[in-house]
Amino acid sequence: MKQKDTIKAAVEFIKAWAEGVYRRVIVYKQPLQDTGTTTPANLRMHRMEGWPRLKNNPPALESLAKMTLPVLIILEDNDLTYIAVSSKYLTGEIPSAKLVVIKNVAHMLNLENPAALNKLMIDFLKSK
Repeated sequence: MKQKDTIKAAVEFIKAWAEGVYRRVIVYKQPLQDTGTTTPANLRMHRMEGWPRLKNNPPALESLAKMTLPVLIILEDNDLTYIAVSSKYLTGEIPSAKLVVIKNVAHMLNLENPAALNKLMIDFLKSK
């Protein structure tokens, strides 16, 4: 990939999140196809280096056990390994957390299966 090939970078970015590392082929639905035009614009706007860097030990970690509000943690089974590790860690640290694993989805549940996400969130909110 050439240094300033924003479109190709955006396509690879979308593929990494939507397909994940465990799937090779995905039939993109319309909202996911549309990200091919919005993602390059976002990448250019933020210039990547402007995005905040992840910290190894953010201060909020110390407060997780004090959380009392219900928390829904959604994990997609085809997501990246560090997302699964983080989700399970949060579930173990937050007393009120509920972990739900969604099958056959990589990282973009809201684009890959919006109906499932909506039902999950509505059911969670109604139960509280």
